[in-house]
Amino acid sequence: MTIADEIQKALTDCVNDIKRRSTQAGQVATGRTLRALEVRVRREGVNVIGEIWGRPFTGVLETGSRPARRKGTAAARQAMVADMKEWCRIRGLTNGMTDKQAENFARWLSWYIKRNGSALYRKGGRRDIITPAVEATKNELTERLGMYYEQLVTETINNNFFNTSR
Repeated sequence: MTIADEIQKALTDCVNDIKRRSTQAGQVATGRTLRALEVRVRREGVNVIGEIWGRPFTGVLETGSRPARRKGTAAARQAMVADMKEWCRIRGLTNGMTDKQAENFARWLSWYIKRNGSALYRKGGRRDIITPAVEATKNELTERLGMYYEQLVTETINNNFFNTSR
């Protein structure tokens, strides 16, 4: 296995752990945030760069949404209302409401979160979704790469110093 393979595997395990933890915490509604998590590994010269990409607000899985500092564009506000409407539908919060009532409820909920922050934010957030997955990945990569380099150095020493075919 190459270093890039080790990094790819570790980061993929990390993403899967985040998805599992978020699901167990009951955070999944549409699943778009978790489906957007993507592992990218690339080479830049001799360096191997591993990254986890996701939506810009993926961190709110742990922190919650803080109150908005700016009003935002009309398109962004409408997108949040549409997302809130879908979230409310999936959670069953708008069952029995007309479409107009569901729209108004989603609009109010969007306004409330922008003004006060989400319930998770107001409770101080949590540190059991992303943080432990990242910490475990750091430890796993340290161990895996340490073993990889130990094996590489041992192989190099054996080939260079104990090779009798010179």
